[in-house]
Amino acid sequence: MQINVENQSKSTIKMTVVIPNDKVKETYNQVVDALVDTAEISGFRKGKAPKDKVLEKTDPAKLNGEVVNKLLETY
Repeated sequence: MQINVENQSKSTIKMTVVIPNDKVKETYNQVVDALVDTAEISGFRKGKAPKDKVLEKTDPAKLNGEVVNKLLETY
């Protein structure tokens, strides 16, 4: 992971974080697996719905936000 911090004007900074693609994919899969384990989809028992059905019902923006938050927590 690379972090670049640039000082801007008046107490403002610009931070650039670069994370390797394989770490992003790994974290994405972890978040999706956790989501599948807790998902409640009608017609399926809790945690037993297929991954594609869970992803279909999940907001992609929220999913990506969870991935970013988890990446920033761990690095």
